[in-house]
Amino acid sequence: MIDAGDIDAAPAIEGAVRGPGLDPARIGRIVIAHGHCDHYGAAQELADRHGAEILAHGPDAAVIRGEEAVAPPVPHRVPSSRHGVLFTGDTVARVDRVIPGVLNIDRAQTVASFRRPAALEPATVCFGHVEPLTADSAALMRASADRDARLQIEHG
Repeated sequence: MIDAGDIDAAPAIEGAVRGPGLDPARIGRIVIAHGHCDHYGAAQELADRHGAEILAHGPDAAVIRGEEAVAPPVPHRVPSSRHGVLFTGDTVARVDRVIPGVLNIDRAQTVASFRRPAALEPATVCFGHVEPLTADSAALMRASADRDARLQIEHG
């Protein structure tokens, strides 16, 4: 499973898993995109209920365990998906169009990081907060990366 929603999301997630006839007990791993509470909130509860392993990027692990405060947002790289599905977390956003994630402290690095997932030619792009992109995904990602790479860097 990718991400676990807010702290109170476990029942809704289990219901969503049961919806198509699946068993939440089959959740073996919960992969956390990054250390924001709306991505890891119910992870521990789901792991405790179903024996799942929680996987997270090293610097985010202490935040997820509650040992450290959330660091200021920074861009992160997204690995390729061998099935043509790209999970972007908040690295890529979709508002009226596909854009680099808006919560960052280094706009130049964010734009550079945005070009890498665009180059993966994903068939489907799953964003952190909106419906997935399922039609012309690779072309839209490439066009967005090319367009945003030419923008003047205005934010630090």
